[in-house]
Amino acid sequence: MSPARAFTALTLSALVFACGGTQPPRTQAPSRGGPLTVHDFLPFENQTVLSFVTSDDLGGTSYFVMEIERPSEGQGEIWIAGRRTRFRITPRRVERAEGGIWLEEPLEVGHSFPGPFGQTTIESLDQEVTVPAGTFEGCLVTVERSPAKIAESTYCPGVGLVRIVVEGASDSDVTRVQSELTGYGPRVDLRSP
Repeated sequence: MSPARAFTALTLSALVFACGGTQPPRTQAPSRGGPLTVHDFLPFENQTVLSFVTSDDLGGTSYFVMEIERPSEGQGEIWIAGRRTRFRITPRRVERAEGGIWLEEPLEVGHSFPGPFGQTTIESLDQEVTVPAGTFEGCLVTVERSPAKIAESTYCPGVGLVRIVVEGASDSDVTRVQSELTGYGPRVDLRSP
């Protein structure tokens, strides 16, 4: 694996989140009434598969698939290329089991919390974003900063992570890596019965 791809894989292992649902061309916030919660932006649906395209500032492109497993109500696992990241879910937060919070309430611009590698701040609550999987509205954007890198993550209600852009130092010449959602939905077992 090239240094650029290793940088991407390690960063995503630390920062990846889940998505769920079907694949509409356009989505809006759930119409269930009441304010949105952290679980609207990180639904963590069991047996969900997500695909992403990753590009870097050197023109490299790669793809990866993420699979969500939920062995119990308050915990789960994200699998990418045979690597597992465990997470915990509480009523007001989603965090890595190894440390660092992915998203925490209150969902307000300016709210900060310790992320997996640095301080994370909610920067926006009403972004519209277009990625290969479609156009999504009412999205939340966080920025996580450390001395070595900055990560901007975009989460959309009822979907989850749709884009992550990481800028910073690495062991290679790559200084910017962007991953965007290309598709998502339930896992399909193609084995014969």
